[in-house]
Amino acid sequence: MIYLTIEDLKTDSFERFIDESSKDFTQSIDKAEKRAIGKVKPYLRDNYDVEAIFAPDMPIRDEALVDILVILTLSKLHGRNSARKFNDKEDVEKAMKELDKIASGKITLELPLPVDDDGNVESTSIWGNLRNDDFYI
Repeated sequence: MIYLTIEDLKTDSFERFIDESSKDFTQSIDKAEKRAIGKVKPYLRDNYDVEAIFAPDMPIRDEALVDILVILTLSKLHGRNSARKFNDKEDVEKAMKELDKIASGKITLELPLPVDDDGNVESTSIWGNLRNDDFYI
């Protein structure tokens, strides 16, 4: 796993459910996490440096992002378990609403900002000058 740990998953689900959902295909947890990260990256790309955040050797963890990724990963895992019917739909909807808030800037995370090739922080801020030296409209 790249960003999450098995303990993160166990926090929100029983170990037995995780094991039952992944025992026939041992790589299912890793693939579910990769899909969840793939779903989260577009939301974060404009405001944060996603390559640094999800670096395989040393990811930068943020607990709000961990919570969202756990929900998305567990919904994929629980969906594989045909013996049990899990209702993760509401949790996934809440996680996606949180991602929308992060993408719009309503919620800010303590993560690195995107930088350009020169090392300057990229900003999506728009500014202008409304100064009127001639005092007319």
